[in-house]
Amino acid sequence: MSLMFDQVLLPCPNCGAYKLVQSKGGWCRIDTFEFDTAPNLVLADLVDEENTCDECGVRFVVKAKF
Repeated sequence: MSLMFDQVLLPCPNCGAYKLVQSKGGWCRIDTFEFDTAPNLVLADLVDEENTCDECGVRFVVKAKF
């Protein structure tokens, strides 16, 4: 069985560069979403996950209200 996922483009709060992260929440159809328009099920898998911007090195955590 192959495990699929969706992707979300997270904007860095410091420099604005995008980081592509995987979410295993939601439908997992290998869709790509922008943070502002991603479905709640997809975002829920990313909440409180620490990320590091590939461009400027800033560490940030995903926060979302549902």
